[in-house]
Amino acid sequence: MARARLIFLEHSFSNTITRTSMSTMVDSSSCGSGLIWHLIFVILRRRIIPLIHFTLGVCSVMRALVRLLSLLLLGIVMLGAAPASRPVTFAERVVQRARQEVERKVSYSAAYVSLPYPAGDLPQRMGACTDLLIRAYRNAGIDLQKEVHEDHSANPDLYPDAPDDEKKIDPNLDHRRCRNLVVWFRRHAQEMPRGFDAAALKTYEPGDVVFINFFEDKPGYPDHVAVVAESRDGDGMPFIYDNMGPFATKRRLDHFRVVNSHFRWKSTEPGAVIQPNFPVPEIKVSKMGM
Repeated sequence: MARARLIFLEHSFSNTITRTSMSTMVDSSSCGSGLIWHLIFVILRRRIIPLIHFTLGVCSVMRALVRLLSLLLLGIVMLGAAPASRPVTFAERVVQRARQEVERKVSYSAAYVSLPYPAGDLPQRMGACTDLLIRAYRNAGIDLQKEVHEDHSANPDLYPDAPDDEKKIDPNLDHRRCRNLVVWFRRHAQEMPRGFDAAALKTYEPGDVVFINFFEDKPGYPDHVAVVAESRDGDGMPFIYDNMGPFATKRRLDHFRVVNSHFRWKSTEPGAVIQPNFPVPEIKVSKMGM
């Protein structure tokens, strides 16, 4: 009975160690390192452990016990060889959520919505360019609805005037206007080089925020906002995630003529993911100056 239990434990543990070995070989940050650890596993499993069994004699219970202890030691070695996981950065969290907007084919909508506060959000199937950015930043721990509203309320003279048909300060809308967001980013983030010359193009990194003008001769505040994606085209042009209709899209940055401004968040460490609060009342569609 004791022998049967030991053999059962031996087989169970052996299968676990084998899976760990293969996972280490595949997931290791260095393919060469993973392969070396796998070879060590094979040598121990097929050569060294059988040699120990042969040396200790023919007692079946003793062989099973020694094999189990040997596999336990091997498991400790393999766990030590497993690569340490790298923390996810702020920028990676931003890119991850921006990419989801494209994958979900979120449709463009500039509808005015009475939102909960803080962390209020539109239904996930819809949103404007600013909503893509807001959702991406909440995934990294920053609620732009709360941050922009508080800063706007404390410093109203620093923010542009709203159109006559809109409130001066409105927590349902302040953070969804590009003209307010660019002021907030200029006050709280690191401003980076902009444009399409070779020097500026090198500075675009995944997770950066770019504000865009649709027309070259348009002065003042931007018309659009996007998040820099994790990849570039063959000629080195960065891709961006944005939503200007009909759906959220991944496209080249130079699809647009003018980069109004370019920002990077000052910290690489993300905060806790902020879960959105969704509105219950009906949605009123109105003009929403971005």
